Amino acid sequence: MAGILGAFGFVVAPYLAHFFFLSAAAAALPFLVRDWPKVFAGACLVVGMGLLAWAVIGAAVGMFLFIPVALLLFVAAFADEGVRRRGRSPTTAFA
Repeated sequence: MAGILGAFGFVVAPYLAHFFFLSAAAAALPFLVRDWPKVFAGACLVVGMGLLAWAVIGAAVGMFLFIPVALLLFVAAFADEGVRRRGRSPTTAFA
């Protein structure tokens, strides 16, 4: 099964190169709103979740390369202490 998926990836990947550029452009979107912390956090979560789903779906054609980007966007959403969120933050649980 892995061999079939690998062969499929090698055959289809050159025709889907524009998806890599679109995914990279989507990963850069949250930084356009970095002056507004709440919007930035929301954009990081939405884009990170979308990239993670896209990386799992497109793993056969190499989209798994965006998994670290998605995880970093999740971390970036919770990195700013100044943003007030509902509930208890895991970063302040041990403070």
